[in-house]
Amino acid sequence: MGKRGKPSKTIFVFFMFFLIWVLLQFISPLILPSNSITDLSGVTIVSDNESVIEKMPQPIGFVYTAGDVLCHQKAERSFFVNNNQMPFCSRCTGIWLGIVIGIGMMVFYRFELDEKIFFF
Repeated sequence: MGKRGKPSKTIFVFFMFFLIWVLLQFISPLILPSNSITDLSGVTIVSDNESVIEKMPQPIGFVYTAGDVLCHQKAERSFFVNNNQMPFCSRCTGIWLGIVIGIGMMVFYRFELDEKIFFF
């Protein structure tokens, strides 16, 4: 592993997109009034919290809509920021953070792969 010279523009664009996406997930519950989002439990692929989300300003509503469709949002498995439930459960939040960290490593570091990694 060594320092990367100049990162690829494509990798950098992906990094910035996912970084902004993850930051929005943490900022959204901070912007909303405290205790306004307490239980979004539901199922995936179904928008079951439309009545709550439609009252939110954009882009917060978009982030919570994505969470509503892509995640089960069970309250007991979610993080709370500002006493508001985050748009994604803790597992999904970890996945998004992992994507940002992984792409960030690709932006700033160069990994050389050789056969020693695959054959001990």
